Amino acid sequence: MRFNVLGALEVVSGRSTVSLKGMRQRAVLGFLLLHANEAVPLSRLVKALWPDEVPASGRKMVQNAVSGLRFALAPKKDSSSFPVLLTRSPGYVLRIDPVHIDLFRFQEFANIGRAALENDPDRAARVLREAAALWRGPALADLVEAGVAWPELEQLEDARVSVMEDRFEAELSTGKHAEVLGELEALFEAEPHRERLCGQLMTALYRCGRHVEALQVYRRTRSALIEGLGLEPGRELRDLEQAILVHDVALRLPARDGGTASAVPKLVLAEMRPAENMAERRLVSVLAVAAVQRADADPEDVGRASLDVTAAVHAEVERAGGVVFGSAGSIVLAAFGVPRTHCDDPARAVRTALAIKDRLTRERRADLRIAVTTGEALVGNQSLVGAVVDTGVLRISAVRGGSVWMCDATAEAVREQPVPGALPFLDREHDLDQLRGVLSRTVRSRRPHLVTVLGEAGMGKDRLIGEFARSLASADVGARLLTVELPRLSEQGFPHALAQLVRGCAGIVGTDSVVQARTKLVATVRELVGAGGLADRMIDGLLAPAVFHTGTPTWAGGGESVAMLRRLVRELAAHAPLVVVMPDLHRADDRLLDFVSGLVRDVGSVPLLVIATARPELPQRRPGWSDGGRDSTTMTLAPLSDEAMTTVLDSMLDGRWTPERRAALAVRLGGNPLFAIEYARAIRNGGEVALPSVVRRTVAARVDTLPPADKAVLRDAAVLGDTVRASGVAEVGGRGADEVALSLERLERQEFLRRARTRAINGELVYVFSPELVRDVVRAQLPKAGQPHQQHRHRPATRTAEAVAAV
Repeated sequence: MRFNVLGALEVVSGRSTVSLKGMRQRAVLGFLLLHANEAVPLSRLVKALWPDEVPASGRKMVQNAVSGLRFALAPKKDSSSFPVLLTRSPGYVLRIDPVHIDLFRFQEFANIGRAALENDPDRAARVLREAAALWRGPALADLVEAGVAWPELEQLEDARVSVMEDRFEAELSTGKHAEVLGELEALFEAEPHRERLCGQLMTALYRCGRHVEALQVYRRTRSALIEGLGLEPGRELRDLEQAILVHDVALRLPARDGGTASAVPKLVLAEMRPAENMAERRLVSVLAVAAVQRADADPEDVGRASLDVTAAVHAEVERAGGVVFGSAGSIVLAAFGVPRTHCDDPARAVRTALAIKDRLTRERRADLRIAVTTGEALVGNQSLVGAVVDTGVLRISAVRGGSVWMCDATAEAVREQPVPGALPFLDREHDLDQLRGVLSRTVRSRRPHLVTVLGEAGMGKDRLIGEFARSLASADVGARLLTVELPRLSEQGFPHALAQLVRGCAGIVGTDSVVQARTKLVATVRELVGAGGLADRMIDGLLAPAVFHTGTPTWAGGGESVAMLRRLVRELAAHAPLVVVMPDLHRADDRLLDFVSGLVRDVGSVPLLVIATARPELPQRRPGWSDGGRDSTTMTLAPLSDEAMTTVLDSMLDGRWTPERRAALAVRLGGNPLFAIEYARAIRNGGEVALPSVVRRTVAARVDTLPPADKAVLRDAAVLGDTVRASGVAEVGGRGADEVALSLERLERQEFLRRARTRAINGELVYVFSPELVRDVVRAQLPKAGQPHQQHRHRPATRTAEAVAAV
């Protein structure tokens, strides 16, 4: 039996929730849990329930509540995990193993994390993050809502914020200022008097190049302290303000050797190198940024401005998964696709370009020019070279001030591409039935549920959700569906998503004016909760996101709006079943992920189904995101069958190619419908069957998740013939055969290879690539000359486009 007090009071036994009768019984249990394994006097319990005036029968009512609790908590099976509620003069004691209370687990994580702060900040941050994740809302939120205001609850809230400050300290000491900045800003809004938090936010802003904002945070806290308490900030905070004013070297990132590192860290090019120092041909998107100063500008002013611009570029690029790799005069260069490929590297580069433009425009940097180019580069131990870099540098001089220029390849990659022909819906009937079943169960039980649909890029997540949405029209559950799309080329993901959800709930459309949007919001809120104070608070909190795209483009999300939006969703779902779809949630920031998980956890007992689609990186980034508990389900889309892929190609090629060639191509594509679309587009446009860039990036992104040793073995295996054996790979790479054999087994488990349909040869297992497309992509990354064992790598005929064309 588990007890959760960090949020609404919850008692869980096995897979079911224990029912408690009435708020009085919940309050008694909540107070005893806060003082677990302590003797709590009856008089103290009575005072906790009636702090102002105790009724004559107060003691008897507490005794009745205790009696009811004993019945509710009585062991059903194994008694080892069940608490014992004992009578101990002068009151009661709840005997329980602390591990079964989330509060004690939180305190244990907090102590471990704090102990690791000085010597192991990475571990400290990880443990403290686990501690904070135990919170589902204010402690005993349901009792607080009913008017409970115990001092213990204030102390718990202070402990929660202190743990978050400890985590921020750990994250800042490891250079993760950009990653925690959003959380710092949100917490500071709620806790403007905490000087330690203020200092952490100032430090993060400074290291992100936002020096003016760092000083504004200090002045805001100083004003709040003077006006509210009549106190000046402490010396530590005053010293931090002075350090920012003079750009003190002490503000630079602490180095692991005890020295200091630059607040704008220089790139260590070794971070970019592929496995085992081997150069690779990679598809990259290069971002070139220049803030050109006046010809008569003072050199020192130019130097300071250049430092600020570089800091801003570092912060935005690193947040988006890229790397800053050099500069040329006033131009700062960054790359996406290094050290890891992502399926959406061009879009990441453009989103980052727009974020840098917005940020530096606010800081009034003169003549800002940005160019984004996409193409192939040779990435080595100390270099990133290629025409894609030169084009960006040369193009900067012709870019109009204040604009972002994109090459044709970048523009094509970020443009929504029409699908050539209508795709049939194949091999997903089971997944569709599972979604329908979860919705039916959600409606019957009136319990919120989160479904996360995972799949590699192009695996058909959107198509599945589209079929599910169409099926709702013919279903008899009467569910309403709202879809919240994240912007593809904007960093405004959190406020944009919240605004979409508010507007969807209120029926606001894009053509509505500010007045029309407000009218619809008011009508919706009053229809759901009537007129009165609650309705007024909801309208006030939701008005900014409701007119986000028409009246308040600078709204950043947060504050009262988030709480009121949860209330709006709750009331709407209570009125009729509600389905909220959130595609591509792997692109969401932590604030949006917290909101989505809280949406299911905190809205109460209503028929709300939240469906999130994401790539497999989401649960890797947020462990425990959808852990398969009673209120969450994870679905992973499997590749389509070869027969289904053939049908998909047939539907798009309109008779082009013979059936045999289409079937052979389908086998090579590994069951990914996006690959079929890209190859069909190439065939329809001219008949060429080169390796499409989207396909190459998608497969390369998977390959880049491998450990360096396994990636090196895969690379060496790619230069062999149709079959792969450990002895051949060992010869190519100069490795031990036993080491290679183990690596090949790991590659098989991760579905890069599969056993060939042949017996072992000379006692060795025989593998083939699964799909063959993996080999094509890995071969495309090999440089044409200058690498060791080149005679082995070019001995077999290269099979990329030729392999398909020959079918």
